[in-house]
Amino acid sequence: MSRYSMAGPDHPRRLEPPGEGEEVRRLLHKERSGALRTYELRRVGGIVSKMHGRPERRFATRTTTTLAPSAAAAFLERQVAALQARGARLLAGDAFFPVAERRFKALPGVEPEVASEVARSLRAHRRKFAMLGKLQWAAGDDWDLLLWSLVRAGRVQPYRDVELWMLLGDAALEADAITVMDLLTKLVDLPGLYRARGYDEYVEAMPGGDAAAESLLWSAYLDDRGHVVARASELPRRCSSACG
Repeated sequence: MSRYSMAGPDHPRRLEPPGEGEEVRRLLHKERSGALRTYELRRVGGIVSKMHGRPERRFATRTTTTLAPSAAAAFLERQVAALQARGARLLAGDAFFPVAERRFKALPGVEPEVASEVARSLRAHRRKFAMLGKLQWAAGDDWDLLLWSLVRAGRVQPYRDVELWMLLGDAALEADAITVMDLLTKLVDLPGLYRARGYDEYVEAMPGGDAAAESLLWSAYLDDRGHVVARASELPRRCSSACG
């Protein structure tokens, strides 16, 4: 069976035929990390909407540009040409986007020895920007996917390192419900995690979970609400009171 399936009727990037007077362009780009990225551009009059995301993410990021109708048409074509110049493939008008059925535990475009070096570096570093730099060195813009793949494979443990935990919060858009709930149920002493690194002032400002926990829980909820609700009782009291 293919690891991809066609978008179902409840998927926000399912095939929707153009409305009256609407132009649609869909593109698929394979990143150097091996991950796929989807693009959909729609123009109605002078309004151009662009949605981009990944097949494994249920929700895409949307931006809207408003111009004069003639300028909007040219803008749409320039956007398509720019994406094609980067290597994106323009899909046929009636083509579906793929929907990934799995989450990465290893990025196909990152060599195993490179991933191992990054994992060792993340365990050794104690500064967030140094960790981010190492991830970007290995995976570029897909550093967030690489980070999550290492977490899913159990090669780094962000619930034991507050700097890594905060970095994971910055990558929350790539979160999946199962991994997030597994992490949050292990996060028994969040204030202690911060105090251990000298962030006492953060603890005073935490009535419940921190910003990273809230971002991760929200992304998990969007990914699979049923899984989050089913495991809500497993969350530490401090986190569940803040995020529930």
